[in-house]
Amino acid sequence: MATGAVTASFSGLKMRESSSGFGKSVDFVRICDTKRIKSGRKRISMIQNSNNGPEIVEVQPVSEGSPLLVPRQKYCESINKTVRRKTCTVMVGNVPLGSEHPLRVQTMTTTDTKDVAATVEQVMRIADKGADIVRITVQGKREADACFEIKNSLVQKNYNIPLVADIHFAPSVALRVAECFDKIRVNPGNFVSHKALFHSSLGNEHR
Repeated sequence: MATGAVTASFSGLKMRESSSGFGKSVDFVRICDTKRIKSGRKRISMIQNSNNGPEIVEVQPVSEGSPLLVPRQKYCESINKTVRRKTCTVMVGNVPLGSEHPLRVQTMTTTDTKDVAATVEQVMRIADKGADIVRITVQGKREADACFEIKNSLVQKNYNIPLVADIHFAPSVALRVAECFDKIRVNPGNFVSHKALFHSSLGNEHR
């Protein structure tokens, strides 16, 4: 165990108060314990002297050997409840995602997209089982044309589950199917061309 006073450079140290979520300044702290953790970095427990009385806060160096101390970040704030990050609400069709909304279930069809009847039947079964969103692969123009029939058939049968087009290598197909589907899913690595390689692009930038 090691004890001592923290130097004046740490007088503006911020700590987080778990009950309120707001940060507050630490006017004076005293080291009460030092432990070396698995990563080799030291974790320091400190006693804060404030108007509200002594309070223990754990801090650790921002990196090995650094004199800068930062509050210890917990990987999991609570094992008893889910703590969600604050995000914006995004609409996929009539289904809101993010923010305070529930987690959404999305699955993908296994039919040939050009087989409109089979794809429509599978989407309806998926919706009846409780899924929120359905993704359908759209490889080319013929599949994109079939998507209009799929969407129209589902609407006629009173199925409004959002549909997502899974696109690879075909920007023009994405623009086409965007007219009838609720969302486009693209892979940035192969959206434009199957010949496009990230390592080649990065290499050219540094020549």
